[in-house]
Amino acid sequence: MPANFYNNKAAMVGMDRHPARFLTGTAKDYIGGEKKPWYYFVAVPFWWPGGADEKRTSTVTADGEKMIRDPFTVGAVPHVPAPGPFHPLQALTNGSIVKDSKSRPFLSTTRVTSQGDPLATCIVGPVGADMNCQEVDGGEPEALTGLVISGCTVMTQPTVKDFVFRIFDEFIKEWLAEKVVSLLDLVLKYFKIGAIPRAIVSWVAKKVVPKLIDWAEDVAKDVWDQIERASDRYRRKARQSPVLTS
Repeated sequence: MPANFYNNKAAMVGMDRHPARFLTGTAKDYIGGEKKPWYYFVAVPFWWPGGADEKRTSTVTADGEKMIRDPFTVGAVPHVPAPGPFHPLQALTNGSIVKDSKSRPFLSTTRVTSQGDPLATCIVGPVGADMNCQEVDGGEPEALTGLVISGCTVMTQPTVKDFVFRIFDEFIKEWLAEKVVSLLDLVLKYFKIGAIPRAIVSWVAKKVVPKLIDWAEDVAKDVWDQIERASDRYRRKARQSPVLTS
């Protein structure tokens, strides 16, 4: 299904989770405020200052606006906390969240590039999605919580490959690396390897395993491309072959 490219006129709206400071009934919390996860409304246009300007295309425009190259991020995203009885120090907390915040496109298309980078694209028509910052309970630092609207009239067709590898990058790769390292540690424990050698092997594995996964992903992308090219050649030959009739 066709999807609009992102350009500087695109805008993101969403809801993130970050800590907030609340007033409670205890004297201690009146002094510093009780800190707990809370919801924040977010909205930002892609022309917003503080973004990765080098990832806005310098030579390719759409509708007179710079297009967006992956991995683009827009920073200093305005955050407005959902209503609550906030402590006065919440103003400082909110300022810190905005200062460190970022939002980046979820999807890009490898078939259309600029300056070596794929261009960011919506998912369906003018509707896209962004990965937004999170800061809750030591969990994922980003989540797919941003809805993007892009009125760019230039469109493309994201492929299955674009979706598959982006989903792998965003939601599976880090988890897989952690599982491989954990499994290796279990194997070492099974063979009664000492704690110090296990710690050394785990440290090395945490450095090496992500690189091996990146390498395997690159190989998978190359194989996918080769299969697509072979399939295209076969279809072209099939269309060119004469049809025999009796």
